[in-house]
Amino acid sequence: MPSCLLLSTLLGSALFAGLGEVAVGRLEVEGDSEGLVLDWPGLLQGQARLLRRPGFDYLRAWQGAYLVGEAEVAGVLQGLWFGPRGASYGGGPWASLRALDPPWAYGYSYRALFQGEGLFLNLEAEAGKPLAYRSESLTFPKRPWTLRALPLPFAWYPAHFREISPPGKRPCPRP
Repeated sequence: MPSCLLLSTLLGSALFAGLGEVAVGRLEVEGDSEGLVLDWPGLLQGQARLLRRPGFDYLRAWQGAYLVGEAEVAGVLQGLWFGPRGASYGGGPWASLRALDPPWAYGYSYRALFQGEGLFLNLEAEAGKPLAYRSESLTFPKRPWTLRALPLPFAWYPAHFREISPPGKRPCPRP
C-alpha cells in the first residue's frame, strides 16, 4: 500500500488501518499510542487530528457518522466507537472493532484462548460505556516535496502455468 507508506513516512511512527475519504490509525506520541484522523484537505495543508487520552488507542475504520477501533481501558483492550452520542467502549475484554457498515460494526476478540468469537454491534442501539477524548491538531514536519510524473511500466505477456493433474479418485476415509 504505497499510500500507507507515504503517510507513515510523513509522520514517523504512524500506522494507518483505514484509508479512504478519511484515513484513520494511530500515532505514537511521547510513548503513548493516540488515535489519528487525517482527511485529504488536511494532508494537503499538513494537518491531522489526534484523539488523545491515557492508554492505547487504535482507530480502524470511519464511515459516515461513525468511527471504530480499539482502546485500552483499565489495562484491558475494548472495542471503541465514536458516533452521534460521543465516544463509547464495550464488547471486551480483549476486543477490537475492525470494520464498519453503519449502523453495524464488526470485530473479534484477542483472547488467549480464541474460540472464533466475533463481535457484531448495532452502534445505534448499543449503549456502551462513555470514554473521554480530547482532540488536538497535529502539524506535519515541513519537508521538501519533489513531484514528477513517471510512466507506468505496463507489460502484457501470457503467463504460463504448470498443469496440475486432477487428484485420483479414492473413497473418503470412514471415521
